[in-house]
Amino acid sequence: YFVAHQSIHLLTRVDAVELPYRDMAKVSLTVGTLGREAAGANAFDVAGDVYDVELELELEDGEWRVTRASWRPAAR
Repeated sequence: YFVAHQSIHLLTRVDAVELPYRDMAKVSLTVGTLGREAAGANAFDVAGDVYDVELELELEDGEWRVTRASWRPAAR
């Protein structure tokens, strides 16, 4: 994917953060992707998508680690 696209940009918006336990977090966010085709493309040949992302994180040795991730195309 990175070879086929000359540049990739991500726009993120954190929609919610829940802390059900001291060492666990649930994060809902929206991610917009925007990429430009590499081969012979002009500046306006872009592709973009928007996804709803759900993450679960666990605090391990003082650092947050992703333990589960899921995403789906955002409802439009």
